[in-house]
Amino acid sequence: MSIAYKEYEGIGSRLFAPEGPYGAAGNAPLPSFLPGSVVAGDAESEFTFVTFCPGAAVTLNQGDWLIWDNSYLAVQPVLGATAHPVGASLGTFFLGGRVGDPASQQGNVWSWTFAAGGTYGIWVQRAGTSLSNLTITNANKQVNTSSTPGQLTQITAGVANSLTISGVGAPATSYSLASSVLVSGNFFFTLASATSAAKGLYKGMYLSGTGIPNGSYITDFDGTTVWFTNKAGSPISASGTVTVTAAANTVWGTIVNGQPYITGVPSIPGVYPNQTLSGTGTSGTIKSITGVPGNYTITMSGNAGAGNAFASAITTSNYSETFLRWPYGQTQN
Repeated sequence: MSIAYKEYEGIGSRLFAPEGPYGAAGNAPLPSFLPGSVVAGDAESEFTFVTFCPGAAVTLNQGDWLIWDNSYLAVQPVLGATAHPVGASLGTFFLGGRVGDPASQQGNVWSWTFAAGGTYGIWVQRAGTSLSNLTITNANKQVNTSSTPGQLTQITAGVANSLTISGVGAPATSYSLASSVLVSGNFFFTLASATSAAKGLYKGMYLSGTGIPNGSYITDFDGTTVWFTNKAGSPISASGTVTVTAAANTVWGTIVNGQPYITGVPSIPGVYPNQTLSGTGTSGTIKSITGVPGNYTITMSGNAGAGNAFASAITTSNYSETFLRWPYGQTQN
């Protein structure tokens, strides 16, 4: 799976960054686009230009949620009996790039600090696959506003003073592949049926289960066959019919004791900056990811504890890959 990275129209005054504050010294007096303008991108994406008016300095991460009505003035969604009108549109804050203007790229930007209050122009994503500040508890549950500004959550029933959101598809972050057939010594296994191969699997997802070596991840799948590799170069160690789990939002790597690094990470399925890390020896959130497939380095916001070389999986939370279909506030609970 992936998220959208490109807009096919220019953002602002040939910049990838938000505009503003408008009217301030050294800034444009008016937006470069009319609020409500819509452009297209990759991965089925659509983006809307809106204004954002924080009262004081605030930081938004790519994937944080915003809500706006026909005034196209966006605010962070949050719980509240009258916080947001039913029917208002929602989208995720976008800091990606555009095609055909590489000289204006500002690098690998996943967070933006609005240094002062004022009126800014930003792009929000309203359709396609997007990074999303969403707490996933079950892919079949509804999505609602939460007590954390800019974050949505999944719940089993309506929470008082929350806004139920329609048009947000939250995929599961792991899949159980029951009745998988393993043969010792192989770097592939067989699924119970061909339909299992289409159940959310994608290259890079980590695998676990009886006989599957630690740190194994999918390299390819075709029909009922799934191929994998791992850092140690180890094949399947057992034969039989078992349940194999394929998971995103997971990394395997070597934690450097006393330093903010996880090194030698072979795959990063659904892993992005600003996610919270959870695992033995980890601390804080992901600040950056560098390297190439097969050998990534993750820099954390805090130093690690005891060294933990491929001993256990490290999971991430907060930000997930989500499918958007023009989300809007459906009902007020």
